[in-house]
Amino acid sequence: MKSKMRRELEPMGWAAIGLAAICCVGVIAYFISPHDSAGASVSAPTTATVRYEVEGTASDASVTYSTPTGTEQADVNLPMKSASGAYGITATFPNKASAHISAQNRSDSGTVTCRITVNGEIISENTSSASYGIAQCHS
Repeated sequence: MKSKMRRELEPMGWAAIGLAAICCVGVIAYFISPHDSAGASVSAPTTATVRYEVEGTASDASVTYSTPTGTEQADVNLPMKSASGAYGITATFPNKASAHISAQNRSDSGTVTCRITVNGEIISENTSSASYGIAQCHS
């Protein structure tokens, strides 16, 4: 009788072990994934707002910077402004994409400073005070 009962309980035992394993995986996944204060799952953003800024005491600079689709190059008056006249240049990049800007002083005096902000946080900033010097920033 004992062996018959054991054989009947065996499938139920495996089912219980499987259910327990699934519950453990679910609990672990909940705690390692990001959540807001209400416990709702939060997904990582898929894009980032990148802002390039170039300023300094020099009157102008040659700038080269990466875009989501390639590279742009231009000679600009300082501080650098967008086509609309806003300070700096802003672009939307895929999240965690690298950004780069270099700015070369076009004269033998003054400073050139480049800056990259991502989602409002300064990621890189560099200044060159050399004649015809180059400031480079990378994210």
